[in-house]
Amino acid sequence: MSLILATGLGFIIGSFLNVLVLRYNTGRSTQGRSACFSCTSVLAWYELVPVGSYLIQFGRCRHCDARISPQYPLVEILTGFLFALLHLKLFMGVVAWGYAVLFLFYGVLLSLLVAILVYDILHKIIPNGLVYLSGMLAFGLLFLDSASFALRIPSVLELVAGPLVAFPFVLLWVFSRGRWMGLGDAKLALVMGWLLGLTQGFTAVLLAFWSGALVSVVLLVLSRAQGLHDRFTWTGTSRLLRSLPLLTMKSEVPFAPFLIVSLWFVFFTQFDLVRYLLP
Repeated sequence: MSLILATGLGFIIGSFLNVLVLRYNTGRSTQGRSACFSCTSVLAWYELVPVGSYLIQFGRCRHCDARISPQYPLVEILTGFLFALLHLKLFMGVVAWGYAVLFLFYGVLLSLLVAILVYDILHKIIPNGLVYLSGMLAFGLLFLDSASFALRIPSVLELVAGPLVAFPFVLLWVFSRGRWMGLGDAKLALVMGWLLGLTQGFTAVLLAFWSGALVSVVLLVLSRAQGLHDRFTWTGTSRLLRSLPLLTMKSEVPFAPFLIVSLWFVFFTQFDLVRYLLP
């Protein structure tokens, strides 16, 4: 039952994150009523049920039949999944105040990372306000013991783990004058170092670079195939291939999603590649 409640809470938080991402830096408050982007009709409460409303309405607006972006249910499902994993990671058989405090802190941090991921995909920029708040939470969690739920004094290595993990990103940003790497990625790496520690932080960074390179190569190959299709008008090419944007070696690919997904993987699995590589 507690797992179901944690997942349901994640669905609800994910619904709010959709509003946050769409209205962030637009001057609009997150407190206003939600409305259809096509016909501006104000949505009723039963049109705002996380995941369920999208499925019942077959992904279309009830008023104008316009398509609803799949971003809405995907973000809700992702946040619910993360909250379920977080519950399994922290739950010790009984819901105590310590569990509630840790779940609150980690839940807010994971939610902010979801918002950063989606925002970077949509706008190719990491919002400063969200990443600064994430850094404050990650730093604050250094003073909470995840096993005993008690306050603790972090070691010097734990305190400097964030700056050390972020330092290579800062160097890339300085030497390339922002062409290779944005400074927002360095700020996100700071969060990774404080949340995961030094070795696991570098593990997440390595996984992010490897996965980012692999996905970029795949997208370049698919874009090349799309270009050949447009040139020779091949038949039988999938609609997905034809809908992909043409990418080149100079195309900008958001890197924050790879960093964040790698962070989640290491956080929940405790995978530490650096320790395996060191003698």
